[in-house]
Amino acid sequence: MEIPMKEQEIYGKIYDITSENYSVTGRNLPYTRKAFLASMHRGSGEADLFDLLELENLDFMQAANCKLLIRAPYWEQLNEWGGRAASQDRTTFRKAVLKKFMNSGEYKFKGIMLRNNVYPDIAGGEAVIVERNVNMGAQRVGLKERIKPMAKKIFRKLPVGMRRVIKRMLGRG
Repeated sequence: MEIPMKEQEIYGKIYDITSENYSVTGRNLPYTRKAFLASMHRGSGEADLFDLLELENLDFMQAANCKLLIRAPYWEQLNEWGGRAASQDRTTFRKAVLKKFMNSGEYKFKGIMLRNNVYPDIAGGEAVIVERNVNMGAQRVGLKERIKPMAKKIFRKLPVGMRRVIKRMLGRG
């Protein structure tokens, strides 16, 4: 899904202004202009790999980081992936990036919907030509990780008698 030209120009100007402000303070943005524009293609909560296919390796990593983890890459990540981006071919590098991001707890917790996965062996399944969610299992894991601490807090506030009954029902007491 392409960004309309007018929106692309606006996002480009926003990037340029922000980049200038960063350079005045002696810092650089943690992603390139191409990666920034590629990460603007979809709404939050979903990532379409078709949007990233035309990018170079390092730009791909930066944009994938923005789309899959909903944040800019850390400087350590840029250093880690920077050397690999130059030495590895496109497919190998991209598969490594996607595998690392999609296996992270952060990705699973955020429950991003991955669309048009052109690297099926990463997500385990068939190549995705039409849009579909290949991350339902990860979304369930993320939901469980969010609910469990809340359930523990509630459980601790219950009277002792009720806790015993619940423990017996769960087979833990």
